Amino acid sequence: MMIFFSASLGIIIADYKKKQLGYIDMLIIIAEKVLILLENTSPDTEKIMKILMEDKRLKNFDFSLENKTILLDEAYKEKVRDYFQSIGKYDTDTQIGISKEFLCDIRNLKEEYQQSYKSRRKLYYAFGLLFGVLFSVIII
Repeated sequence: MMIFFSASLGIIIADYKKKQLGYIDMLIIIAEKVLILLENTSPDTEKIMKILMEDKRLKNFDFSLENKTILLDEAYKEKVRDYFQSIGKYDTDTQIGISKEFLCDIRNLKEEYQQSYKSRRKLYYAFGLLFGVLFSVIII
């Protein structure tokens, strides 16, 4: 039973890391879409948010940006909030610059998380199973 529990824990950790990658993908979609909208039509903030919320690829994205729904480290949680708060706050050229910078940061973060996930995914499974076996042997 303990082996199953700890192996499940390893699977849960790996799954969380995969969800983080999915969250980053949605942020990239948002930043790209905002950038395209600003460069082409310069709509107001409400229209941008309405367009984003209607995108089917973003149906699971929580636009309330509550702390528990942002699946990133604290520093990036703040960057995400700052980015969303900046939409419509500045002139178009400044907003385009902010969007490009955010998009670049998020793409770099995705690359970092992908490398980490690929290299550590099997470790999460192995350590979960190993911990369960060791704990079971110690108890017996």
